[in-house]
Amino acid sequence: MSIPSYVIQASPLSKLFMAGWGEKLEADPEKIFSDTPFEVMIPKTNGAIKLTHNKPVHITKLEPPQPSRIKDEYMVDDLEGLVLWLIGGEDGQRSEETDIYGVVGLAIDMDVSGALADVAMFDPDSKDDKAKAAKKFSDIQNDLVKQTKSAIKEARDKADWRVKRAMRNTHINLMKQYETLKTEGRGVYAPSVAEAIGAYVLKSEIDASSANRRKMVEMLANTMTETSILR
Repeated sequence: MSIPSYVIQASPLSKLFMAGWGEKLEADPEKIFSDTPFEVMIPKTNGAIKLTHNKPVHITKLEPPQPSRIKDEYMVDDLEGLVLWLIGGEDGQRSEETDIYGVVGLAIDMDVSGALADVAMFDPDSKDDKAKAAKKFSDIQNDLVKQTKSAIKEARDKADWRVKRAMRNTHINLMKQYETLKTEGRGVYAPSVAEAIGAYVLKSEIDASSANRRKMVEMLANTMTETSILR
């Protein structure tokens, strides 16, 4: 099974589920879409993982150094379970319990080590080789920046999907509670900040869903009317 070498907290929407953001988002809901760096704490049985929005992290840095490890490093195979749990499995659609953190794998495939090995072949005492090495290194940096930006953009879509799935589940429960109180005549349910902002984020999806449902009902009604003559 293949796991990514890097993970990234790529969705700004995760703010909704982070401590200390309730009042900020209530005052300015648009802040939920901002890519200004913020921290996400992911609790687990032996401590917590701290990630910064849009900052790629190598998977060997997800766990704190252990004295029992040679050079305090983790073997990648030892981290497979943790990484898959964190990013929602290989397809990103599992591990719903970690959806709110907006973490996904980062697809960076560039062989940087191979390119750097080419640079090492140049003679540092040769003026021409030093110029060639500088140009080669500059090209490596540019390629890496381009690929990373592209990968982060793709990661954003996947991460937003995960956080929105958590929002949809929250919204479904909100509507159930609303309908229950309405049916029982116990007033109107007052949503929490998280529920209200979540509905705000999902508004376009909710509107589209409602419109599609209305179209379906209208189509069904028209079909029943048109086919009634066949009875």
